Amino acid sequence: MQELNDLRVKVLGKKGELTEILRGMKDLSPEERPVVGALVNTVRDEIESAISSAEEILKQKELEKKFSIIIPLYNAEETIDRCMNSIVNQNYNNYEVIVADNESTDNSLSIIKKYQKEYGFINIFKSKSSLAGGVKNLAIKKCSGDYFIVVDSDDYVEENLLMTLNKKINKEYSLIRYNAYHNLENSENMFITNIA
Repeated sequence: MQELNDLRVKVLGKKGELTEILRGMKDLSPEERPVVGALVNTVRDEIESAISSAEEILKQKELEKKFSIIIPLYNAEETIDRCMNSIVNQNYNNYEVIVADNESTDNSLSIIKKYQKEYGFINIFKSKSSLAGGVKNLAIKKCSGDYFIVVDSDDYVEENLLMTLNKKINKEYSLIRYNAYHNLENSENMFITNIA
């Protein structure tokens, strides 16, 4: 996490500044000490602010759920690019994609393999189930996320789908069903229930 690393570098730099200032205080005249004391307080405040920011980032990461996006695939070469582009361009990072290919005979699988080479979070497995539900059930068993989402190969999603779902889930909901044709942020058609 780059943000935390940047904060760590900042804190270490400020800590070094503070150490140097404190070492030099013994050589100061009584008139100079209040000025340096104010500088010490400023540096301490900056250190506390950086630590607080780091704690907030860690808290947010703790609330971030992992999603598994399941894409049942069968002869979808006409639509799979749009679907995959919408999925790999999410503004949320903690997710995997599981493509369940049901013996496609067109170019669908080679399109998915191009995405897989570019994005390390895409997994492909082949299924020989004659039922769409059977393919989805096999894919669910391969999920490593906290929650899963099924996106059909002829569908696409908004870039904020996972971020929005994560916010809703963190309000103690464990099942979210929504109308795929409405904006999630403002949808009146969202049904949310807590199932224990």
